[in-house]
Amino acid sequence: MNREKESLVEFFLNPKNYPEKVDSIKHIETHISHVFIAGNYVYKIKKPVNFGFLDFTTLQKRRFYCHKEVELNSRLSKDLYKGIFPLFSSKEGLSFKKTENSKIVEYVIKMSRIDDNTILFNKIQDGRILHNQIDKVVEHIGMFHKKADTYTGRMSIYGNTVFSCEENFSQIKPYVNKTIEKKTYDRIVDYTRCFLKKNKKKFYERRRSGFVKEIHGDLHSQHISLGNPPIIFDCIEFNNRFRIDDVLNDISFLLMDLEYNGRFDLSEVVLNVYSDCYREAIDKEFIKFYKVYRAVVRGKVEGFISDTLNDEGKKSRVIKRARDYFSLAETYLDDSTQFNPVIFFGPSGSGKSTIAKEFSKFYKVIRSDEVRKSISGKSVDNHIYVGFGEDIYSAKMTEKTYNKMADIMLDDIKNGKKIILDATFLKKWQRDIVMGVCKNMGLNPFFVYFFAPQDLLFERIKMRIKEGKDISDAHEEILKKQLNEMEQPDELPSFRLLKLDTSQKKEEIVSTLKLFL
Repeated sequence: MNREKESLVEFFLNPKNYPEKVDSIKHIETHISHVFIAGNYVYKIKKPVNFGFLDFTTLQKRRFYCHKEVELNSRLSKDLYKGIFPLFSSKEGLSFKKTENSKIVEYVIKMSRIDDNTILFNKIQDGRILHNQIDKVVEHIGMFHKKADTYTGRMSIYGNTVFSCEENFSQIKPYVNKTIEKKTYDRIVDYTRCFLKKNKKKFYERRRSGFVKEIHGDLHSQHISLGNPPIIFDCIEFNNRFRIDDVLNDISFLLMDLEYNGRFDLSEVVLNVYSDCYREAIDKEFIKFYKVYRAVVRGKVEGFISDTLNDEGKKSRVIKRARDYFSLAETYLDDSTQFNPVIFFGPSGSGKSTIAKEFSKFYKVIRSDEVRKSISGKSVDNHIYVGFGEDIYSAKMTEKTYNKMADIMLDDIKNGKKIILDATFLKKWQRDIVMGVCKNMGLNPFFVYFFAPQDLLFERIKMRIKEGKDISDAHEEILKKQLNEMEQPDELPSFRLLKLDTSQKKEEIVSTLKLFL
């Protein structure tokens, strides 16, 4: 290799080039930076790009924004950032060490590596409850917002908001009927313009009241570490328009992000704790507005990303994410806070029926075991231990069972009842039965996916058979088949799906669900 032409990426992918011992390197590339996870540290360089809303095209600009990134992020992530270091180039190649004829060609941000297991987003995907951990994070955010200096510059926050919204609409319009339905697009545009016109004076009043500050700007679950103390990182450093804003724009992004990931329980906790910290800043109509705005921005960005992908599988997944964001925005317009029906599903032994019993006072629970035996003419007390897909558990009988459950559900909802459907719903086509009925009837469904470590699932099944008190016919061989053949619920809208690991305490799981059901 010609050392003079060694690329930055090649340099950082060589473990020998780091000042400390490094065994392995992970490279993450975004549209504006390269990130290298190397041992206990992370190294980040900014790309020489100009997207209009950011400009890193010169070395001096990259140096400036590196310093800005460290300065701003240090507000919420003490001791994470280790500094900014020049990278030198000479005839011998690139190096962190300055030599006689070398020159600076790049600036590098160095930070400590954050344990992935502490990242809020990852814990949500793992189905953890998190209430006792997230409240400390929100107190941290609330105090940061409250103590931050009030913005006194000349920039018009109202004008910026109007500009940003109209920019969103013009950029999203080409994606109508691809990532967003025209009806949804029109509703969001009408709501946004109406809100801005109606509340223009209120925007200025909120600024005079001191609620416009230098906020984080990109506050979501992938930028929060639930350590002790919590760490909140990767704020917006490159554009004042995206960072200087109403504090409610910041916290509403986190609320929307949690709800997008199905965690309406956590958004409830966040709003309650934040309100206790900074009650005078709260305005529920503005929170709704900013949640719609943030969902729209995320949907727009996912649409942009889809245009860059050639792999059809990846492209379809990104388009689905975009559609989910826009659908969530529309649910905010409908004020759809009450879900009905609620679908408890997961493999046998996951605890869905046990949890469902805790809701029987307020919900009618429609359990597949009961419906299946009823339409088969069998007694619920008569156990039928057969192989997977045999006898009354054939695919045809399962389809009949789920269709009958949907019929019962519809009749009960028409009579004003709140419904929980309790079944394994192992396959996409089985879940599609419920989603199709709900879509046709304009219902607002929510799915709770219960799971647990496999050894615990088998232990529960064995104990249930031994006790002989439950109507379920599932046994160990059935569970093995379920685990092998179950299709992950990736087709469901993300904001309609909550994943819960039931190895946690039953009381905590029940209280989690009762926060929003």
